[in-house]
This record gives sequence, structure tokens and C-alpha cells, in this order.
Amino acid sequence: VFPKGSLFLSMPGGRLRRAGLHGSRGRVVCTAVAVGLALCLVLLQKLFGASLTTFCASFGMLSLGSLASRTDDTFSVADVEQNRLRTRLAASRRDVLSAAGSSLVATADDFKLKPEEKEQVDLFERNSPGVVYITNQAYNLQQIGDKLAIGVAPRGTGTGWVFDTDGHIVTNYHVIKEANQLLVRFIDGFELQASVVGADPMSDVAVLQVKRPAQKLQPLRRGCSGNLKNCQDVFA
Repeated sequence: VFPKGSLFLSMPGGRLRRAGLHGSRGRVVCTAVAVGLALCLVLLQKLFGASLTTFCASFGMLSLGSLASRTDDTFSVADVEQNRLRTRLAASRRDVLSAAGSSLVATADDFKLKPEEKEQVDLFERNSPGVVYITNQAYNLQQIGDKLAIGVAPRGTGTGWVFDTDGHIVTNYHVIKEANQLLVRFIDGFELQASVVGADPMSDVAVLQVKRPAQKLQPLRRGCSGNLKNCQDVFA
């Protein structure tokens, strides 16, 4: 037996559960709040002479406007903070560069060569005029409109070196293999065709010859393999 005015909740299985005194009081409080709000709306309608619908609409627009204003203010504050952060970062970069000063500028001491580097640079500068670039060219048929023409296209490339002032050039056999034409370019950019003097596929060696004035040719200085020792440096 429960006191009069008790509130029950429906549970699974058809059971009833008593909400208790707090549930009854809560229901009374909600009812009182609803009645109070209704009375306030009626009084406001009498005071302002507007319908209830118009008042609710005006109240809603005012709330949305306030919300939008707060949102704009929030974004404005965020933009200001972001700008301040950018300013601080820029100032920090300037401070770092100012503090570094001349340490970021290369000096003549930075370009000084080590003894072994100087030897290698000198070796390259003395011998590069005697090294050539060889292009293996092959004939091919090209159709130009309704006619066929014979053209030349690169097949492969390689290097060689000037043997003497007679224009003999030593290279590898695989560089000139099956070539229809051979084009030799010197370090000064001068190009001319070369002819094959001889070749040995087994040792992969070939000798070419170009027609160029002797004063324009710089043969490489040849050494003696009999003087070589194990673990010596070799440059190619």
C-alpha cells in the first residue's frame, strides 16, 4: 500500500515501480514553472500590445542576433591572436639572423681546398682538354609527307681520349659497335666526324681518327703500368 499521490513508472513485464516522493515533487515543480512562463508571456503581450506569435518571433531573432554577434567577436579575437603569433615568429626569425651575423656569409676560408682535393682538381684541369665525347649514330628511315628520307639518330654515347697530334682517339669497342656515323665533341664544343682505324672486340678497344689541326689537339700523358703499386688511387 503506497501513500496517496505516489507516482509509478511502467517497467518491463507489466511491473510498476514507485518513483517516490522526489518524483512527485519534481512533477509539481515543472508544472509551476510552465504556468509561470505562460503568465509572463500574457503580461508581456498586454504591455507591448503585440500578439504572442510576434513576440516569440522577435525574441528568437534577438537571440540569434546575439549569438551571431558573439560568434563574430570570437572570430575577431582568434584573428587578433593569430596575427600576434605571426608577428612574434617574424620577430624571432629577425633576431636569429641578426644574432648569426656574418657567420651565415661564406668567406674565402670556406673555399680553401685540402691538399688532396687540390691535386684532383689540378689533374682534371690539365687533362680535360684531351678527353672527348663520342656519339654513336645510326641511319633510320623517316617519312616526310608521302616521301621517305634517310635520317640519323643517336644510338649510344661514350668517352675517349686523344692519343697523339695526328688525331688518333682511343675508346671502347662497345661505344662504336654497329655505328653508321661517329661524332666526336671536344671540351671546347667543337664537333666533327671520326673514322674507325681499328678495333679489337675481345679487349673492348677501338681507335678512331679525326682531322683537326695539331695545335688544337692535346694528347694525354701516358704512364707506365710497370710502376704501379697495389692500393694506388686510380682516376677514370
